Amino acid sequence: MIIKKILQSIILFSFLNIGCESQKNILCDDDLKVDNIYSIIDTTKIYSTFYMKDNIEVENYNYLQFKNNGKIIYYGKTSYNDSIVRVSPKYLRGEYYIKDNRIILNEYFRHVQGGGWIKSTLKNKKNDVLYIRVNKSCKLNSLLREIKLEDKNKIEK
Repeated sequence: MIIKKILQSIILFSFLNIGCESQKNILCDDDLKVDNIYSIIDTTKIYSTFYMKDNIEVENYNYLQFKNNGKIIYYGKTSYNDSIVRVSPKYLRGEYYIKDNRIILNEYFRHVQGGGWIKSTLKNKKNDVLYIRVNKSCKLNSLLREIKLEDKNKIEK
């Protein structure tokens, strides 16, 4: 009986180890390397998020703001009056920090079909646009642009 339990534990550990191995983060040579996080991230701006589809930027009408305490605040556009409202941290929250001279974004989401953490790395910054990649790939995944003035007026306080 004890040998059976040990064998079950070894098999379970083997499967868990395989799963952990596939979740490894990749360090890419062309990642933006920084010493001061605030030389790159502006905590006074609200950014509109875009994802990349076939090398084309697609806006998804989600917004975020980096706070100076390392937290990320999320906003979404409503469909009924086109205003921008804060998303409850119960459903979407995040943090950012420096690790290995790279800016890491760690985001939690909750959905009726599940949820979890997504870790991303700031890949580059050009003309105040932040380029993001997921940590399992060196490929560009999404980008952040400062929101337009007309959208700033729609944010509910």
